[in-house]
Amino acid sequence: MGETAKILIIEDDTLTAESIETLCREMGHTPLVAHDGITGLRIAAEMRPQLILSDIAMPGLDGFEVARRVRSNHDLDGTKIVAVTAYPPRTAASNQVTFDEYVLKPFTIENLEEVIERFTTHAKGTV
Repeated sequence: MGETAKILIIEDDTLTAESIETLCREMGHTPLVAHDGITGLRIAAEMRPQLILSDIAMPGLDGFEVARRVRSNHDLDGTKIVAVTAYPPRTAASNQVTFDEYVLKPFTIENLEEVIERFTTHAKGTV
């Protein structure tokens, strides 16, 4: 499989977060979980993940604000951000400044696996 990619999961629903974390580990990656946006931003600054999988509707900072702050942190340039959410994508303009892609809940394991693979393939060997 090659080297692992660092993946940050920001998800307030514990069961969903654990499911995504397990999938990432099974794929050979190194996941960390945050259950809110503030913690997610702190972990992102420390771990510099290749990929962030973030819920949108969370208490405190929502996923859009988390994504905006990640985009404004030049130490995180190149980090891909995928929304894993029950909310449909917003306008194209907001997509450009926030998320690289959306995965709608409920998602299939295969769909999420394909997205993770696509966004981490470039990172393998660089961790």
